[in-house]
Amino acid sequence: MSNVNAVGLKEEIKRLADEGRAQNALLAPTTGAERQAVRARKWAVGREARARLLAYALLRGVPYGSLERSTRTPSWAMRRILDEVSAIVREWDTSAAVSAHEWAGVGP
Repeated sequence: MSNVNAVGLKEEIKRLADEGRAQNALLAPTTGAERQAVRARKWAVGREARARLLAYALLRGVPYGSLERSTRTPSWAMRRILDEVSAIVREWDTSAAVSAHEWAGVGP
C-alpha cells in the first residue's frame, strides 16, 4: 500500500470517528423516533469505521488475531463485515494479495 493511500484511508477513519463523536451531542437532547434515528446513524458510522480500520490493518499486514482476539460477532455478520472490508481493500489497493476472509480465517 502506498503512503498516499495510507494517508487517505487514515483521514477517512478520522472523519468517521469525528462524525461518531458528533452524534453523541445530538443524542442527548432527543427522544423517541428522533433519538432512534440518531442511534441508527451512530451505529452505521461505527460499522463503517470498523470496516475501514480492519481494511487499514489488513493492508498494513497486521494479523487479524491481534486486533479482535475474541469477537462476539456472529459468523453471518462477520462475513458481511469482511465483504465490506474486501471492497474497501480493492478500492485502496488493487494488488492486495490476500482476501479479508482469508485474513480473518472466516470462510466466504
